[in-house]
Amino acid sequence: KVTEYVGIGYDVSELVDKTEKLTERLYKDPLTRLPNRVKLLTDLSEIRSCLTLILLNVDGFKEINSFFGHQVGDAVLRDLGGELVNLCAEVPMAHVYKLPVDEYAILVKGVHGRDLIERQVRTLSETISRKAFSPGEEDISLNVTAGIASCSGVTGCDGGQRELLTRSDMAMKLAKKLRQ
Repeated sequence: KVTEYVGIGYDVSELVDKTEKLTERLYKDPLTRLPNRVKLLTDLSEIRSCLTLILLNVDGFKEINSFFGHQVGDAVLRDLGGELVNLCAEVPMAHVYKLPVDEYAILVKGVHGRDLIERQVRTLSETISRKAFSPGEEDISLNVTAGIASCSGVTGCDGGQRELLTRSDMAMKLAKKLRQ
């Protein structure tokens, strides 16, 4: 016969909420709300399939910030992030990430031919250059430079999938240099 009962309860909803907020701060860019570089590196280390990584750098972004101000520059980055997400919705298994300053990454999982990826990047670049971004009173035109690197699973990347970031960055820098 039970005459007394003692129970201890904890409300963990506050802890769960704080954990979710910390995880969001760790993996999301605060300006664009897109996954950030930390999330990209995490995803690269966890994926064991064929991958293509596309890095995009906004050409002359420093001048946009200098001429129009950081508030307009931030709005352009937000708008561009949204545009990239919309454009990549048509590409199966493509995910957009916001990297520091004026760079974005697009991670495409699965096997895609080189010609198809290059054609899609060219289309994406042309679409961005034709679009007028209007975060303030004036229209702002953007151009982007892309670097592309691919590997076919663990065996296709001698240094692992994280090496894709280095190789796509090198490709982007080479593209910028060749254009000058």
